[in-house]
Amino acid sequence: MFEQWPDAPGVHDLRVSDPSGDAGLVSVNLPVKATKDVPLVLVLHYGGEPQGFYGRPLLEMLVGPAWA
Repeated sequence: MFEQWPDAPGVHDLRVSDPSGDAGLVSVNLPVKATKDVPLVLVLHYGGEPQGFYGRPLLEMLVGPAWA
């Protein structure tokens, strides 16, 4: 479950949890305006100790420019 799904375009940091209560942090990028169906793209990052939304820079620097 998401805390609350954003309705504005841009990069958003969300807290998610599964039915058992395990939680995680994710960053999502919502397009400004989709004029047609668009694919869902998952960006998985390397391992390590999670610290906040540490996948967000990867999304902003590598994936975001490709969608601009």
